Amino acid sequence: MSVQSFQKVAYVALGSNLGDARKNVLQAIERLQAFSERPLHKSSLWKTTPVDCPPDSADFVNAVVALVPRADETPQSLLNKLQALEKEFGRTPKKVLNEPRPLDLDLIAFGQERRVTADLVLPHL
Repeated sequence: MSVQSFQKVAYVALGSNLGDARKNVLQAIERLQAFSERPLHKSSLWKTTPVDCPPDSADFVNAVVALVPRADETPQSLLNKLQALEKEFGRTPKKVLNEPRPLDLDLIAFGQERRVTADLVLPHL
């Protein structure tokens, strides 16, 4: 990717530790293609141990994708789409901090954008 295209790349971290976590992440990656002007760049899947989660939480299946947002996309509009996709996969409002979830999508970077709002921090730390 050129430096110019790097400025338009968004990175999304995916995670799941409820239900068929591997299948959830793979299906979510397929769905994220609709948000990108170009083919996704995808990491491999990896398994991680839950940190600061309720006792007996299952391991997470994680991945990261890089996508090229549509020309009119903003960080907030992409975040809204990611949250809608989480809901489609059965995500409900949190009752317990870091509770198990069928899908967690974090917008971790959107080009060179820097912002801190109540629902979005870029780059995500």
